[in-house]
Amino acid sequence: MSEQTLAEQIAAVRRKRRQDAAVVYREILLKGTLSVGDEEAVSGAMETLGRSTKDFQSDAELVRRVVQWSELAGQVEALEEDARRKRAALRDAQGQYEQALAGLRAEWEPKLAQLQQGLSQIQSRATEAGQARSDLAMLRARWEKIVAGE
Repeated sequence: MSEQTLAEQIAAVRRKRRQDAAVVYREILLKGTLSVGDEEAVSGAMETLGRSTKDFQSDAELVRRVVQWSELAGQVEALEEDARRKRAALRDAQGQYEQALAGLRAEWEPKLAQLQQGLSQIQSRATEAGQARSDLAMLRARWEKIVAGE
């Protein structure tokens, strides 16, 4: 057997041991507490991975965050699809809103114009009536002069 092949085999065995140790350590970290019998497994896994007991809490937090972020990352496609559906629904609703608004404008603008015209006529008549009231005393006085023969 060549030295390179033996070195490759040793490296492969080390990788496998580290991967197996990582699986054990990860499972224990996810539990958050050590059960009876876990001490030996976790001790061996930590030694294989080069971790110490002072690393346990930060490793546990790291693994929890990796799991949380993995779950969130797995939701990206579903969330993007949901966002696409919501955007399409929003565009449809905006189109319907614009159509309804255009319909209301078409219906109400003539009514508003008619009301505005009526208001203008009333204001014009009110101005005329106000002028007549202010002129009334003068006109009555002139009439009375005619009646009195002056």
